[in-house]
Amino acid sequence: MLNLRAGEWRPVLVLGLMLLCNAFAMQISYVSSVAGFLAETDVDNILLVWIIDFALIAVLTGAQSLVVDRFERRKLFVAVTLVFALAFVGVRCLFWIGAPGWLSYGALYMLAEQQWLFFPLVFWAFANGLFTTSQSTRIIPVVSSFAFAGRLLGLGFAALVPALLARSGAGLESLVLVNAAVYLGILLTFLTLGRDLQPTTALSKRAEGMRETLTEGWEFVREVPAFRYLTGAMVALAVTETIVEFHFFRITSEAFAAAGSYETFYSLYRLVNVLLAFSLQLLVTSRLLQRLTLKKAFYVAPIAYFLAVACMFALPGVLGGAFGMTLQKTTRDTVDDSARKSLQGVVPEERRGRVSMFMDSYVLSFGTIVASLLTFGIVVLGAHLPLVTGAVYLGVAAMSALLAWYLVRRMSLSYDQSMLNWRLKRRGRTSSVLDRLNL
Repeated sequence: MLNLRAGEWRPVLVLGLMLLCNAFAMQISYVSSVAGFLAETDVDNILLVWIIDFALIAVLTGAQSLVVDRFERRKLFVAVTLVFALAFVGVRCLFWIGAPGWLSYGALYMLAEQQWLFFPLVFWAFANGLFTTSQSTRIIPVVSSFAFAGRLLGLGFAALVPALLARSGAGLESLVLVNAAVYLGILLTFLTLGRDLQPTTALSKRAEGMRETLTEGWEFVREVPAFRYLTGAMVALAVTETIVEFHFFRITSEAFAAAGSYETFYSLYRLVNVLLAFSLQLLVTSRLLQRLTLKKAFYVAPIAYFLAVACMFALPGVLGGAFGMTLQKTTRDTVDDSARKSLQGVVPEERRGRVSMFMDSYVLSFGTIVASLLTFGIVVLGAHLPLVTGAVYLGVAAMSALLAWYLVRRMSLSYDQSMLNWRLKRRGRTSSVLDRLNL
C-alpha cells in the first residue's frame, strides 16, 4: 500500500518519527505561546510581535541558503536540533527569572515560527540527499504524512493538557520543557536509529545570499506581467489575512480570558481547521484547479478573503470570527497555495528557487509587516479619537481584498502573453512554455 521496498522501511520510519516530533512540538509551542501571550498582555501587542517576527523571518530566509549549502548535512542537523533543545531551555529560564509575560511568550511564539521555517528546511535538505530521484517520488510523500499525524497529536495534546496542569497547579510555561525533551528525543533517535543515514548530495560550492535572491526575484516579477500582478495581489492578501487573524484573536481573547481555557479552545479550533484543510486538499482542490484552469483559480482567494471580512462584520462575536478565520485560512492552505505553487512550476529551474523564495517569504513578510503597522496605527488612534477601531481596520481588510481581486484580474488578462516572456524559457530548450501547459 505504501509502495516501499526492502531496505527503505527503516529510513522512512526514522525520518517520519523525527518529522512527527517536530510537528508535535511546533503545535504545542504555537498554541501555548498565543494563549499565554493573550492572557498576559493586551492583544494589540501581538501586532508588534508580528512585526519583529516577520522581519526576523525575512532575514533568516536570506541566510538559510548560506547555512544549508555550506555545512555537511548530518552535522548541521545535529547542531540545529541541539540548538532548538537549548533554545526551549532558555525560554523556560525567562519564566523562572520572572521576565514579563509579553517577553517570555513572545519569545516562545517566535521560536515556534522557526520550528515551522528552519527545522523543516534542514530536515528536508538532509532527507532529500538520502534517496535517488525515483526513490523520492515514492518515499517523500510517505515521510511527509508523518507531519500531519504530528500536527493532530500536538493539537490534541495541547487541548487536553490545560486541565491536567490545573490539577497540578502548574502553568502553560511547563510545556516548554516538554518541547526541549522532544528535541533531545529527536537528537537521540538520529544518533542511534539514524546513525547509518548519510546523504550523498555534494555540498554547493557557491551559496546565494539575500541580495542575490532579492535582485533576481524582483527583476523576474517586474519583467513578467502575470507574476508582477500576482505579487501585488499576494501583498494585498497578506494585509487582509493579518487583519482577519488579529481581529480573530481580539474577539476570542475577550470570550476566553483564562490562558488554559483559551488554549483548549484554540487547540480544538486549529484541529478542526487541519482536518478540514486536509479533506479539501485531498478531495476538492485538484478537481477545482482542473475545472477553473490555473489563471482563474487565483480569483478564489480574494473572493474568500472578502467574504471572511464580511462575515466578521455581519457576526461580530466569536462565531463570526471563527467562521471568517476558517474561511480565510482554509482557502490559503488549499486552493491558493496549490495554485501559486503550480504557477511557480513554469519558472525555469535555474530561477525557480530564487523566485519562489522571493514570493513566498519576502513578499508575504512585507505584506504582514505593512498590515501590522497599519493596524497598530489604527488601534493607537482609536485610543485617542472616537473611532470604532474594529470597523476601521476591517474596512481596510475588505478594500485590500478588493484590490487583490483587481490585481488578479490584471494577472489573468496578461497571463497568456506572459507565458511567452523570455524569462520563462529554459536554457538550452526552444519549445514554448505554452507547449507544456494545458490552457
